Amino acid sequence: MPAVLMSAYAMFFFFFATGRRAPCLPDPGPPKHDLPEAEFFAELHRLNGAPKQALDNPELMQLMLPMLRADFAACETYTFVGQPPLSCPLTVIGGLQDEDIARPWLEAWSELTSNSFSLRMLPGGHFFIHTGIAQNPEF
Repeated sequence: MPAVLMSAYAMFFFFFATGRRAPCLPDPGPPKHDLPEAEFFAELHRLNGAPKQALDNPELMQLMLPMLRADFAACETYTFVGQPPLSCPLTVIGGLQDEDIARPWLEAWSELTSNSFSLRMLPGGHFFIHTGIAQNPEF
């Protein structure tokens, strides 16, 4: 890793990850970023990641489509290259009802820090942020 990145990498004070398998694990599912448009939109509806009004707005979705596909592509095609573990605490947050991200995939983040690791599971699916945080304001 280039020295400038290593110096930035060493500067983390705390690291949070949410709703995503550890990057050291391969993506188990078929890629979705290159699905035909109708199937891609059906996947967005299934994930419940945006208000129905937004998902049902064709003009807005056409505007957002390149960004959404790029987001999926970045997650689905990333190849992990081993690095020294982070030296900062690492917290992972997941949804209790997330059908796409299994708890062991979240727990695997623990391998990526030499410091403390914690896993918080909140009510909700993949986008637990919409409900889980509201139900747990102390978080």
